[in-house]
Amino acid sequence: MEPCGGEKVIDLNTMAEIPEEKDLLKQLQGPPSRSVIAPQPNRPLGSSISVGSIDENTSLTSPMQVPKTPEEVEEEVESEALPAVISDSNSKVRQANSAYKEMAGQPECPWLDSMVTGKEKPEATHAREYEGK
Repeated sequence: MEPCGGEKVIDLNTMAEIPEEKDLLKQLQGPPSRSVIAPQPNRPLGSSISVGSIDENTSLTSPMQVPKTPEEVEEEVESEALPAVISDSNSKVRQANSAYKEMAGQPECPWLDSMVTGKEKPEATHAREYEGK
């Protein structure tokens, strides 16, 4: 209808627009859509480590070394300011210090460690395994 006196007039006798109904259940039960966006990791999945000799003493006679306990090795590696890792005989990384985790972009999550082990570990032994057991 035409506006009367500048106001829009609504005629209640005309047919109202009926919204189109869509069957969304068919879409949910159908095959999955290919337009789903999967999150992409923002950290590298691996890293390469080059190892070189830093020992300037080239003599074959070396002082007797006393074996260390795993806890002593963990404390020594964690106290390093530079990134450090501990690997097994198969060259698989078993532990990395905080400096390496920071360099690689892995946040420290003590609450996550307590979820895995079931107990809170002291801050002094903050080095954790880089790859899960």
